[in-house]
Amino acid sequence: MAPYVNRSFTYGLGTADGSPLALWLGRLRERPSVAATFRESDAAAQALADAATRIASGAMRREYRDHRLEWMMKSGGVQIVLDGLAKNNIRFTWPLG
Repeated sequence: MAPYVNRSFTYGLGTADGSPLALWLGRLRERPSVAATFRESDAAAQALADAATRIASGAMRREYRDHRLEWMMKSGGVQIVLDGLAKNNIRFTWPLG
């Protein structure tokens, strides 16, 4: 639960200061192993913060595995996939076999 509670508080969705949950999270954040993990999580979130910009520029491409591509086709996302192909900001995984 710790990652979910921590991220909820990070996004401003946590409970009020002094609530049992906020106090529990405060104690949890003091543990060295948890603090290190939360720092790693914050760094990863920061790295992904500009993902939309990087995808739009082509610096990063979205990956469609077979199940995601199938879902896009079935749910009306054909044009999104076609646009991604035209902009070269999507990619597909290689077959394993």
